[in-house]
Amino acid sequence: MAASDYVKHYDSTWKDLMKKQDRFPLQEYADRSVLTTWTISYKQVQSQSEEAASLLKLWGFLDCEDLELEFSDALQLLSHYSLVDAKEETSSHSMQSVLHEWCCQLAEGRERKTLSRLAAGIVARMVPGESEPEYWKLRRRLLPHGSRVCRWVDDERLKQSHGANDWTLPPWIFYSLGMLFAHQDKLDEAEKMYQRALAGFEKALGAEHTSTLNTVNNLGLLYAAQGKLGEAETMYQRALKGREKALGPEHTSTLDSIHCLGLLYAKQGKLQDSRALYTRALMGFQTALGYNHTKCQVVRQAIAALDISRSMIGGSASSPVKALRDEDIRDDLCRGPDAMKAVSHSQGTSATSTTQSTMVPMSTFAALIDGENGSRSNTVRRKRSSNSIKVPLPSSKRKAK
Repeated sequence: MAASDYVKHYDSTWKDLMKKQDRFPLQEYADRSVLTTWTISYKQVQSQSEEAASLLKLWGFLDCEDLELEFSDALQLLSHYSLVDAKEETSSHSMQSVLHEWCCQLAEGRERKTLSRLAAGIVARMVPGESEPEYWKLRRRLLPHGSRVCRWVDDERLKQSHGANDWTLPPWIFYSLGMLFAHQDKLDEAEKMYQRALAGFEKALGAEHTSTLNTVNNLGLLYAAQGKLGEAETMYQRALKGREKALGPEHTSTLDSIHCLGLLYAKQGKLQDSRALYTRALMGFQTALGYNHTKCQVVRQAIAALDISRSMIGGSASSPVKALRDEDIRDDLCRGPDAMKAVSHSQGTSATSTTQSTMVPMSTFAALIDGENGSRSNTVRRKRSSNSIKVPLPSSKRKAK
């Protein structure tokens, strides 16, 4: 574009933007010069690549920092117009914070709802389980993105309460975000997510479904960590009763609930009841998992500490037990089962992680989020490592590689 043409285009764009200035939170720029430049750059990107333009809008619903992108063509185009920045010595990218706020204003109406749902689903799917190498690093990096999408979740929920009832998320997304927040000691945020997951699972699957009971048990862990011991006991008792009925008394999930209830009773000073539950859990774990399994060792340590506490006299009697209990409760809270895996297992599917990344169009992710009971399609694959936060390109027009 020639310089004279750019000036004319700039002036025309500036006048158009002034008619819509209330949409954009950039009051600190009195002459709107930066806003006009960004708009011109965005329109140039949009004319050359719908995929890159869609990515820019989607990014507005994620955090502005630490995003690793795999689609080089779209990224090169955005970098060419100085809309994204590459981080030195890493493969991740970032966006200037005010530009980032402006990008989330580009989408309107139903597209805005779709992108906020898509962003929440992406972050929820990326939360790793403990079986993945250095899972805690990725969880730590995902936290800002989780906080960002919860902002849009709450915003849309408020709109829904005022009459817009066509915006919902499947419960596995809330469950996964709850796990993310719990692991990072964001217990209040985790509680909100788990409560919404529980309401969703109860409505979609019923009160006795295993995914519902997993959420109930995790709420118990959360309440115990918050010191809400009465609420924690209620959740543990409900999870134990439901798992005994749905899975059987010797199932490892049932034994987990027994162990959790034993930890709680120890914390409440009910040492005899606690030891009975520990013994039951230990016998079950040894039968199901083997004598030397880690869970067996943890329960044995708890029993030993409990016995020491019971044999001691005086105010220091509870000290060795309390140290172990608090650590165990926090570890269990961070170790909650994967809701997406639980839902997939209950429906006979397999959620698979592979070493090959597949770029997924927006339509596929929308179908994934809208899927019955929140189950994950085993055709959707992802590539993930402890140092990667990778987002699929949100467009069905992307050319196959």
